[in-house]
Amino acid sequence: MGRELVQRRRILGSQQSPGPILSPGTRHQLPVSPGPSTVHLQGFTAPGAGFGGFVTTPGKTVTVLAAAPTVPPATPQIFTGEVSAGGSAIFFGAVTGVGGASPTEALAQTLMPRDCVAQDLQVSTTPALAGGESIVITLRVNGADTTVTCTVPAGGAVCNSGTATQALTAGTIVGMRVAFVTAGTTSVRYGLNCN
Repeated sequence: MGRELVQRRRILGSQQSPGPILSPGTRHQLPVSPGPSTVHLQGFTAPGAGFGGFVTTPGKTVTVLAAAPTVPPATPQIFTGEVSAGGSAIFFGAVTGVGGASPTEALAQTLMPRDCVAQDLQVSTTPALAGGESIVITLRVNGADTTVTCTVPAGGAVCNSGTATQALTAGTIVGMRVAFVTAGTTSVRYGLNCN
């Protein structure tokens, strides 16, 4: 506390529940909730100009507003994955990880750990597609298509989802749907941000 207290004092929480009794010369740290919190200091004196910037009087209550703690912004999640398949068929892949494409969606679904907004889907293929071929890749949420999607056209090797976004919540089931129209096996790499 920085100063020796002349008498014992009690610190009360914002609900006026009894706090610890502190002896002269002791220090005590109070937890601060994620918003402005009120701390009541009751029944103490301090020498000189006062305690904590307040002039104190024995038996009086002083209320001090504690500043809200700074909460750093959440770190964006970055998902990257790859699936390989071919032919004219629909396959599914996890939003992250490298593995074979599955014709069964449930085998490629994963769970979101926190809320975020999915965006910036980027896709590339190896090899580049030939004439008449295409690949459509789409973020799926709880088994349904979203607008976070793009199409690699015939003769192309890349695509992106533009400005499309999809809000995701903790506990949401997500996966990638990949619709192949290719003559041979094609490796599809993808990545997206979730801010």
